[in-house]
Amino acid sequence: MTVSFETSTANIITEKLKLAGSLTDKRLRQYYNKLLRLERGNAITLANYTLSYRRDNPGIAESTLATYCLYLVRFAQKVNKPFGDMTLDDLLGYLEIL
Repeated sequence: MTVSFETSTANIITEKLKLAGSLTDKRLRQYYNKLLRLERGNAITLANYTLSYRRDNPGIAESTLATYCLYLVRFAQKVNKPFGDMTLDDLLGYLEIL
């Protein structure tokens, strides 16, 4: 049996987000769906961030976490390159269009 690249990424993201909390919040589900459409490296980076952020801030509301994460996904989509390759100019360019 061969596991596709997309399937394994979706499984990794799903497991990390389950550890970070439930997907009962509408915006967390929205975030999850957007993560699945991101470039693999960025998607896993954001899933790791979500898990770490939740662990560091256990009392944070799911809706607040989802809002933060949706902003990060939007940034990743607009810049459209791996986080490791992003420059200060990429960040400043994104901030100028807000």
